[in-house]
Amino acid sequence: MTATTLPPDTPEVPDRINEALFREVLAWIELHQERWSQRLWSGLGPCGTTHCLAGWTYVLSAEHLIEYDIDGDLIVPGGGTVKQFAKVELGLTEAEARELFLYTTVMVPGPAGMGTARPPTFAELCAKVQEVTGIRFKPAESASEVGDGG
Repeated sequence: MTATTLPPDTPEVPDRINEALFREVLAWIELHQERWSQRLWSGLGPCGTTHCLAGWTYVLSAEHLIEYDIDGDLIVPGGGTVKQFAKVELGLTEAEARELFLYTTVMVPGPAGMGTARPPTFAELCAKVQEVTGIRFKPAESASEVGDGG
């Protein structure tokens, strides 16, 4: 395998980051964007179960039974949270996890300094992942390896 030379402005991905899992989760989200919302850890939407980045990390990396409560929220064994589980599995620091998992709103400038809030797009999520971790996700790069996930 040949080493890739990155442009000087591209940060290196720290060894502690689980790059393979990030790529798997981003590829799944890309193929199922109707089932992704950064505003929900988990929930029921018109297209089925919906999760954020942390929620899909939990579901796709699970070596445990995936259970939901009556409201459609994920039940984490041992009483932990989806955020805690995903932070550990992805190899994130607390600050990185906060920056990625709480990335729920993008402000769009408006007239007279007034802006409106909207959820991030998939492309904006990928840019945020690159900014925080150094992982540059190319669309559809691992789509053939992605399973159904829930």
